[in-house]
Amino acid sequence: MSIKPILIISSICFVLWPIRLQSDDRLAITFASFDKTGFDNYKEIVARYKGVGFTRISMVPTYYHEHLNEIIDTQTPSIDTIKACLNYLIDNGIKVIYKPHIDPVKYLYTYDIWSSDNSSWRVNVPWRGFFDFDPIESRYYEIVILPVLKCLNDILSQKQHLNLDSFMRLELGAELMNSMIRHGDKWVKIAQKAKEYIAQHNLGKFVNISHNFAHHIQIEEDYILRMNKVEMKWLKKYVELLDELSVSQYMDLTIFISKEQTSEDSLVSSVANAILFYHKRFREVILRNHLQVRNSSTIPINIGEFGIGVGGLKHPNYWEGRKINKSEQTIGIKGLLRALTLFRNIFNEGNLNATIWTIGPTYDVFGFSYSEGLNENVIKEIKKFLQ
Repeated sequence: MSIKPILIISSICFVLWPIRLQSDDRLAITFASFDKTGFDNYKEIVARYKGVGFTRISMVPTYYHEHLNEIIDTQTPSIDTIKACLNYLIDNGIKVIYKPHIDPVKYLYTYDIWSSDNSSWRVNVPWRGFFDFDPIESRYYEIVILPVLKCLNDILSQKQHLNLDSFMRLELGAELMNSMIRHGDKWVKIAQKAKEYIAQHNLGKFVNISHNFAHHIQIEEDYILRMNKVEMKWLKKYVELLDELSVSQYMDLTIFISKEQTSEDSLVSSVANAILFYHKRFREVILRNHLQVRNSSTIPINIGEFGIGVGGLKHPNYWEGRKINKSEQTIGIKGLLRALTLFRNIFNEGNLNATIWTIGPTYDVFGFSYSEGLNENVIKEIKKFLQ
């Protein structure tokens, strides 16, 4: 099934671009761990991000998967480290998106795929979305979700004097496509357990539960058309249990760009149009028409992850194989910022929030860890947006 682009906004709308919100937390930045020491330097990282102007950070603790229904947490930062980091974020006025990743074990720094005795496809799979684990059999809730809920409860019990409403958006899962398709009934149980704990400990005003879907959910042949009626029923029920949704936005951003367009501003406008088009289509076509989600018109939808990799505007999720086109990267990020600014003036949905992925040499536009990723033009635009 092809996706037919329909223009959402005209260029005349962009006279609204200079509008700014005070204490803007619509844009978040990623802070990820890939081994148990990954959050040890949290004070340095928080200070760095706060210095840029960010008031929301996406914490991404990474767990690993090697065998069927197995979640490996031995290389994930300890809950004590996570608790210290969350406390520090609170003390610095930073809101949190907590988004655990389940990654292929080959991405673990200490793992040697060549000497491994495991010949399963799970070892060499390129992306977490291919995993088909059962979240109940793998004790996903007990290993990944419950510890951070307990941690948050402990922290908040000692900080009752502070206004921490909507401090955390907790992504119950991130880009776990095949697991979600095959085990939607089990993900419903995960959401129910999380909601039960939140209700029992009166955490409702502090944490919203969400799920960060892969961009493939917007491509029918990748997701919806692979599901039978029972699987779609469970996915619908799961979505209806959530407070918010997130979608990693790595769709084709060139759908409104013509060969005649040459100016950067016109290209940025087209990218913003594409982002808003996909948002509208996800709500109306995927949630309302395909899944028939009861609250499809009101549930908040966030951009859970956004970046421009080596595939440029056409394939922004490609991260290896050639050099990054920094001109396209700049246009893509500026298009995102423009879409965030225009959103509330076009849709009656409040704000659109987004997280930029800045991990790895391809996406590290600040050059914090990889100097080759540095993009001064992007930095300037982000700082201007966050002012």
